[in-house]
Amino acid sequence: MSTKDGVLPYTIEVVEDDATLTAHAGLPLVLETMRALGLSDELNSAPAIRRRRSGATDAEKVEALVLLMAAGGECVGDVEVLRADKGLMRLIGGLPSEDVLLRFLYELHDERLIEQAQQQRPAGQVAYIHWAEHDLVLADEYRDGNVPAAMSNLPLIQRGFAALPPTITERLFRADSACYEERILKWLAAPARENGPQGRIGLSIGADMARRFVGCARRRRSRRGNCTRSAPRRP
Repeated sequence: MSTKDGVLPYTIEVVEDDATLTAHAGLPLVLETMRALGLSDELNSAPAIRRRRSGATDAEKVEALVLLMAAGGECVGDVEVLRADKGLMRLIGGLPSEDVLLRFLYELHDERLIEQAQQQRPAGQVAYIHWAEHDLVLADEYRDGNVPAAMSNLPLIQRGFAALPPTITERLFRADSACYEERILKWLAAPARENGPQGRIGLSIGADMARRFVGCARRRRSRRGNCTRSAPRRP
């Protein structure tokens, strides 16, 4: 039995052969949505980056990148996992290789446009809580104007910890000297803290040190002598 419904050139067949099963059966729907909305046609009509008529079109490269993100890929090289899925390739007709996608992304890089965007960015800064193991931003906050780095960081930290899934049992917090503040330190040190997860949170604070102090600390470890800290001289 087979049926055809949609814009992609494939039919759905119910067969007993499992040689072409796929674990990414939802990806064709993502691709079909892009084409049904006209995104792929729009990409093909835009100024082309492709320099040769052979090979994948710009739209096919963008489609591959979208499918890679939808599948949870962490780098461009993960597209090879999708390309090795014979069942998926049977449904969508193939994907560009890692090298092709990397060259495409490099062609999109424009230092002039980056510099222009940085100049147009409004004055201020963005503070954020970064989950290092998964490279995710858990919470962020735009601060307009010349705001001190140590100003009101505890609410942002609390939002970041609140965004963690309940399955996380070990929590570690690392920051620079902007978070060396009494309210933050007490909140992190209290196992029964308010507006946050219960239990221990490991803490690490880092800060730049004067070169003279760093050298003296190294000599102290090697000689076990005395060392005094000296503030850096201003030029």
